Amino acid sequence: MAAGEDLMRLHFHKQWLVLLDRVAECNTEKSLEDQVILPLLKLLGYEQGDFVQQAPLGRKRVDFLVKAQQRSPCPHYLVIEVKAPSQTLLYKSWQLRQYLRDSGSIFGLLTNGKQFQIFYNDGDTIHALWEFTQAQLRQDYRVLTALLLRRNCDLVLNAFKTAITKFTTACGNSWLNFHLRPRFYHCRKVSIRHP
Repeated sequence: MAAGEDLMRLHFHKQWLVLLDRVAECNTEKSLEDQVILPLLKLLGYEQGDFVQQAPLGRKRVDFLVKAQQRSPCPHYLVIEVKAPSQTLLYKSWQLRQYLRDSGSIFGLLTNGKQFQIFYNDGDTIHALWEFTQAQLRQDYRVLTALLLRRNCDLVLNAFKTAITKFTTACGNSWLNFHLRPRFYHCRKVSIRHP
């Protein structure tokens, strides 16, 4: 089984490098979305029905909105905001931060294909977690993929649901309605189930 896992990792790594090489061929946001981000989502295990490209969010459009894979307090797991490779990401995170707040997504990825920034929404604050250059991701992509792989999104959401269940059990649903739901007021489909 270890040999099979090694072959899968090698295949993933080769595909990952191909995608990073494609960035040099992209000169617009749209070409980066089509030639790199869409294949990246597929490589990470997402299927066409798992995300919406150019998803409406109020009066704005999010480049990619990735749905949660199971029922959770928020219906979205990841927002991806893409910039053209010629644009710097300096001072661009405000837009992704707003999308994270408005969608209630847990993670955000901001990229121009040369830089990759990951953000985390804890419900109160948007935190910048990591920033990677393309050169760094050529060497080690494990942190990025560990957070964004489709199969791992379920693990994160399960941990999140477990925490909510513990709070609900310990403090009662009235505490939950008063304290937790306001943090996710942007989520349109809040559904908390008791075990």
